Amino acid sequence: MRERVLGILAIVGAFTAMWGLILLSGFDTKRYTSLHRIFLLVFMLGVALSAVFTVVEFRWIAQDYQYTYKLRRAYIAKGIIASALISLAIAFGITLFYAPNVGGVIEWIIAFGFTLYILTFCYDLRMTKETDPKLIAAKGDAPTEKAAGDSEEKPPTDPEAGRSEDTSGST
Repeated sequence: MRERVLGILAIVGAFTAMWGLILLSGFDTKRYTSLHRIFLLVFMLGVALSAVFTVVEFRWIAQDYQYTYKLRRAYIAKGIIASALISLAIAFGITLFYAPNVGGVIEWIIAFGFTLYILTFCYDLRMTKETDPKLIAAKGDAPTEKAAGDSEEKPPTDPEAGRSEDTSGST
């Protein structure tokens, strides 16, 4: 349950960041200086919250989960990208008042870094395909369960096996 709540909070943080970035792009620094900075702050806080909730969620995933090592890679990538974005946000805050052009460059680097952060979620979605019980059963990786009194092997269902037609080609 707590993983679900943390996941929802991470998504809310990502949507907050997304809307902050959308609104940030609509208000330039020349005409709307204060709005631009407010939406930049909203964007950065959204990224930070999403990253924190996502990484904390990973810490509470059951350790007996089969694909923990794959998840670890994704969450380490999220942590590294989020740490870099937070560091860049601090650098941006400092340079914004002393070197506005450098601050603008750092602002764009942060925006592209957010794209990398979002792409780590694509990796997560790709992994869910590997953990789908239907796909695992189709591959034969999952152990089959037999009932206590079921000792006979059931043949695989073959759509061609039930045909009684003559397929030799003679008419």
